[in-house]
Amino acid sequence: MLTLAKKEDLILSLAHIDHNIREKESLKDALFVENLAKKYSLPFYKTTLPKKKSPSEENLRTLRYAFLEKLQSLHSFDHIVLGHHADDQAETFLLRLLRGSGLDGLKSMQPRNGLYIRPLLSVWKKDILTYLKEKSIPYRVDKTNKENLYFRNKVRNQLIPYLEKNYQPNIKTLLVQTTELLRESTAPQITIPSVGILCTKDGLTFSLASFQALAQEEKSLFLRKILATFLPQPVSRKLLLEILKTLESTKNKTQLMTFHGLKLSKKGVTVTLQKNLSD
Repeated sequence: MLTLAKKEDLILSLAHIDHNIREKESLKDALFVENLAKKYSLPFYKTTLPKKKSPSEENLRTLRYAFLEKLQSLHSFDHIVLGHHADDQAETFLLRLLRGSGLDGLKSMQPRNGLYIRPLLSVWKKDILTYLKEKSIPYRVDKTNKENLYFRNKVRNQLIPYLEKNYQPNIKTLLVQTTELLRESTAPQITIPSVGILCTKDGLTFSLASFQALAQEEKSLFLRKILATFLPQPVSRKLLLEILKTLESTKNKTQLMTFHGLKLSKKGVTVTLQKNLSD
């Protein structure tokens, strides 16, 4: 966030919630975050939740979000940035499935949901830890994450490892992909004219800026829709992600992709999709 702040002219503040459960350990956590704020001269906001004998996960979550939203209202923050990562997303999907959630619940956490932004939602915990170690960035670990006191911890420490060992070693990746597919399937329908498409003899051209302004699930839906005008079968999830990566790249040079008899070209502010006549 500090790196982004310099590039995008952002003003950051840090907020910390002490759950008042782990006594000395939680006090050390709070002090760690406060010192981090001082190190980078960031405004710091903290609250300590009322001490309860057996607080529920839902109750703690409600109190956390109430505090963050109160801060946002008082200081007119544009966004609240949360640190949820891909492992959290996989766990959330299983939690909601086991609790009998409907379709909206199974979509799990959103990368962007109103005030809330989760920039690490597609990043695995192991990759975050690797980054921290490579950059020699200190961090804290909540030791109770390894204790099976809460339902989420049981899913993380018992159910997911059991599924990985006995059924599907890539279960976490598949669970996260399922949440993405559910979001795509229920996203508002994107009309082709809204992205500024211009049809040509052998293909079509559209505005890169208009495409990038779409929400993530809308981008996938839009690409599937235009590709369906050329191809008899839907493209694979893997190929769709490769196309998205190309279109979201910040490289200024022209980028080309060829697949299934098609050629996709990103040049400047324009994207062109056409039949690959050289095939």
